[in-house]
Amino acid sequence: MKLNKRHIFLLILASLSCIFITFGFTCFFSHQLCPPLPAFNIDPTKQNIYWGIPMIIIGFTILLASLFGFYLIPYEKINPDFQALLPETIIKKKIFNLIYVSHFLSSWGDRMLQFAIPVILMLIFKTSFLPTAIYGIAICLGNIIGLQFLGKWIDNTCRWKVQKKSIILENISIVFNSILICYLPYYLSNNLLSFHDYRIILIIIFGMLFSIVAEIMNNAQTISTEKDWIIVISDSSTYPIEKANATMKRIDLFCKILAPAFLGIILDFFSHSYHKIFVAGIVILIWNIISFPLETLYKLVIYENFSELENQYNELCFGIDSTDLDYEDLGIIRRKKSWFSSTKLYFKHFIFLASISGCLLYMTVLSNGAIMTNYLQWRNISLKIIALSRGLGALMGFLGTYLYIWLTKRSDREEKIGLISLWSFFLLLSPILFSFIIVPFTIISDYTLIISCIVSRTALWIFDLVLQSIMQRGIGERERGKINSSHTIMYQIFTLLINIFGIIFYNPENFIYLIIISLVAILSSAIVFSLWYKRYVLPSGYIYLF
Repeated sequence: MKLNKRHIFLLILASLSCIFITFGFTCFFSHQLCPPLPAFNIDPTKQNIYWGIPMIIIGFTILLASLFGFYLIPYEKINPDFQALLPETIIKKKIFNLIYVSHFLSSWGDRMLQFAIPVILMLIFKTSFLPTAIYGIAICLGNIIGLQFLGKWIDNTCRWKVQKKSIILENISIVFNSILICYLPYYLSNNLLSFHDYRIILIIIFGMLFSIVAEIMNNAQTISTEKDWIIVISDSSTYPIEKANATMKRIDLFCKILAPAFLGIILDFFSHSYHKIFVAGIVILIWNIISFPLETLYKLVIYENFSELENQYNELCFGIDSTDLDYEDLGIIRRKKSWFSSTKLYFKHFIFLASISGCLLYMTVLSNGAIMTNYLQWRNISLKIIALSRGLGALMGFLGTYLYIWLTKRSDREEKIGLISLWSFFLLLSPILFSFIIVPFTIISDYTLIISCIVSRTALWIFDLVLQSIMQRGIGERERGKINSSHTIMYQIFTLLINIFGIIFYNPENFIYLIIISLVAILSSAIVFSLWYKRYVLPSGYIYLF
């Protein structure tokens, strides 16, 4: 068979990855051959670590992703009439694995950035949660404003255009953000870090703006892929949607294990703050530059080989003939789809209480997130331990994805599994509060916090998969973008609230108040989901009413 242009492109990218690997090994074994780094008081003999280790790991990862895609991408577009005759294993290898690889590339970059930002802020502002909380509020407000229009855009735009624009804008924003991160050490090493310096203000403002754009575009990808593409492809290929959801979640958790650990271990090689910041910026920058063409290519191949993705209900992607519609459909098309109408639809939908229950879980600091990371740094817990705790928590979540599959096969009510797992999540986190009351600011309270957060991840991810399944099956195709974007806005609001509390209790010594607020939010989540379960599940035993 002839190789098409996509296979040739992947071969070129694989060749470039080999050059990265060669460059990395050359630098690692001979610091004299390393390119000179900016003069941030760096020992020249350590330049091999700066360049070598990141280049080797990134090079091998991109090489494997390129070769994987070379194997998975069909030589010719699959004929729709022939597609139904393909064995399930062919569908899985040629289509679903491309979704998985693309999701891995995106998740790895996101997880590195999510780990890097709070670490960098704490390296600069060592005794306060305030900068991290302000950064979190800025991201949440940007998301709340941007996501008001995101649902309508997703519903009324071709699926491929949504993915393409989201991937491009997200990666461009992260690249510029990484460049700003790399520029920060200049101010640190020359003692120029001052909020009276307009250049620092500009770096922070532009950094927040790029982060907001990246986060909004990442949410657009998530809604489009996990709430729409996966459903359409699963239905057309008879591939179980539960397995697809669980596999996507495992990839997310795998990245959550290794991406922070990878970055944290590298950063712990260096003692100076500006060394850590510069290396974090370089690694994130190179990863996104190399991975973004692969993400785009794999999504395009998926779109081309599933004609069902082209058959989308919207008036912007295709011309709609009014003779093919009844008056109700015509009224829907002509109705002004404002943010208020989307919000009204969300509040009236039967999944609303279940959605609010999931959103309340974002109003917590007991999540290995930025504020908890800052607290552990304030308690002089090493970055290796923090990264390891994130990894172990993700590993427990990974276990939860397998338990979810096992439990759903043995239960006739998936929603009951979610109810039990959510209450278990609350109970597993409760010891944290008792440890902070009895033995505050000790190694016992520190490791009770870490261990409880790790163990509770299994219950959390089981509930997350149950909620995702409820929303996938309970929301019609015409409403997916609007309702899921409203859901995203709602959890951004709760994230905003916990960051506001982070500003109010910015002193790490007041961390116990943030723990109390978090546990109240989780308890409220369990109560709300119990009310939804009693109202919609118990009477009929079947909830998908659309």
